[in-house]
Amino acid sequence: MNESTKKLFKAAADIIVKNCGDRKIFFLGSGDDFQNYLRDEYKIEISGYATDMAPKAVNGKMMLDDMINKTNEYYIVVPMIRSSPTLRKRFKQLGYQLNKDYLFVHRSNTVIMPFSPDYRDSYGNFVHAGGCRVVIGKEVQNSYVYVGDNFKSDGDCLIRVFGQGNARVVIGNNCKSNGEVKFFVYTGAELTIGDDMKVSKNATISVMDNNRVHIGKECMISYEVKLFSGDGHAIFDTETGARTNVYEPGTTKGVIEIGDHCWLCIRSIILNKTIIGDSCIVGAGAVVKGTYPDHCAIAGNPAKKVRDHVTWNRNFYAMSMDAMQESEDDQDDNENDDNENDNND
Repeated sequence: MNESTKKLFKAAADIIVKNCGDRKIFFLGSGDDFQNYLRDEYKIEISGYATDMAPKAVNGKMMLDDMINKTNEYYIVVPMIRSSPTLRKRFKQLGYQLNKDYLFVHRSNTVIMPFSPDYRDSYGNFVHAGGCRVVIGKEVQNSYVYVGDNFKSDGDCLIRVFGQGNARVVIGNNCKSNGEVKFFVYTGAELTIGDDMKVSKNATISVMDNNRVHIGKECMISYEVKLFSGDGHAIFDTETGARTNVYEPGTTKGVIEIGDHCWLCIRSIILNKTIIGDSCIVGAGAVVKGTYPDHCAIAGNPAKKVRDHVTWNRNFYAMSMDAMQESEDDQDDNENDDNENDNND
């Protein structure tokens, strides 16, 4: 049994121990491996098998219809079949609640739609989705996703948590996305984004295992920008056979830090081990890796600092630094006016 299966079985067994009490455990479908795990690791024996397929109970199996509203007697475990709307509806008809009265050992991905109520599960996951669509992977545990107030999206802004869990995603207040945007976060990874971030169509942020990406407040991420904190595939040394790109917890190899008020221009790529200071501009198509100071312009492949003492304004028509904050506020007011006019048309 591999480590992934052990973690899956342990999470399921812990839920059974927490909820089952003195009830009889029945398996819906076969599951010898999980049955042996319960017996060997938890000293738990099942009482029998349930079925919903035969016209009557056969070969010692109990019909699900005979278990209706008997949650005080039975706890049902589904060892192999993955969760589905049809099967969850069937359990609801029987009067059984997920995890409290029945359990899927092999989970399916969990999808939390934008503006859904806060999501919590028995695996330690918490999601406040805000204006984003969040997908929690079938083996994910102890992960935290929080999208701040007033998140606005003109398309599908997807946050997807992969792997075993222990991931953390925090997005600040008043952020906006324009078109389809993807944030991918893996085991032990952390993604934090400050207030007032704006991100455009087809941008992707990928935070690999045990990596960290931090983006400061008031940043703008343009079309098709990519941030990759690590490698997407395993790399090996052909002489030793050792893998060369494992990121252990606490590593600094897989870190991207972007300061406040930075502008990442169209199709720029930010790689791991990159630190960018405040109020920087990353030029279109730049491939960035390294450390860069505050108030600089970065361009090229490989990217280098091309100018010092710069800053920028979202409003193209701003004519002075002194007018910068006023200009940005005016632009936000104009956007609101445009939206009101659109609604009145």
